[in-house]
Amino acid sequence: MNKILQIEKTLEVICNCWDESEKTLQLTIEDQFPGKGEVFITEYFHGLFKKSLENASKEKRIENAFIQDLKAASPHSYEWLNTSRRIANGLIAEVTLHSPTTETKTGGDLGLVISRPRLSLQNTYSPDAELFVAKDFRRGLLTQAKLRNDRAKWGEFTDTQKEKLPNHLNYLALLLYRYKDQNRRSFEKFKWQLCAGIPFSIIEEWLKTDTMPNLIDSYQILKKLGTGEIGTDDEHIIKDVICPLENQTLIIHIRWPNGDPPMSRVRVHTKHEMMAKPLYQ
Repeated sequence: MNKILQIEKTLEVICNCWDESEKTLQLTIEDQFPGKGEVFITEYFHGLFKKSLENASKEKRIENAFIQDLKAASPHSYEWLNTSRRIANGLIAEVTLHSPTTETKTGGDLGLVISRPRLSLQNTYSPDAELFVAKDFRRGLLTQAKLRNDRAKWGEFTDTQKEKLPNHLNYLALLLYRYKDQNRRSFEKFKWQLCAGIPFSIIEEWLKTDTMPNLIDSYQILKKLGTGEIGTDDEHIIKDVICPLENQTLIIHIRWPNGDPPMSRVRVHTKHEMMAKPLYQ
């Protein structure tokens, strides 16, 4: 039996970089670019987030966080620390923003994808437990961005969105851009509304009445997406619905510069195994 391991510490660094970039975006809009629209906000944020991830990678914050995640797989093994360092060596995070080539076909206007190492633990309660390390484990969320206008209206869905989005609600979220003041200088941090399990007619009513019931911030969205609580890991859906060429897509890559991990398979001393050994030998 294989168990997919979380990378919570690594995701925490990614979330902090995103949060830092949103704060910088707010200050920049207030000082230099009041009243800007959806396209500018998305593209400018991408540039800020890209730089933040580059800094985190250069400072080895991504690599060191991944070491902590690997250590969690074998916390009672002294020799595992060196192995973890070898596996994590050189790990970086980066983000790309793919612009659409044609009019969107799926209804959503921004795909959000996290591509991360896949860590699977086999035979957890056996002396032969092994950790398998692979690349490019992806999870995606289809996003519909909305900017509230100067009349405090979100705007209706287009005919294409009304036709397509109801088929994708299980992995759909609204991304809400909003200014707090009439002069449109004070830009709020991003807010998100998940749509899974909600009839599309109710989602339409939320936008008309500005009554989104469960708004959450970007930190929680990234954390939930990275840990598999939201979105989908179905590669067919990710490829054909969330990030086809017709959609704009923000892809967060957690990867090794040369592509493949330094080690793909390694012996693991599990907690169960270590507890079974004598304390002193």
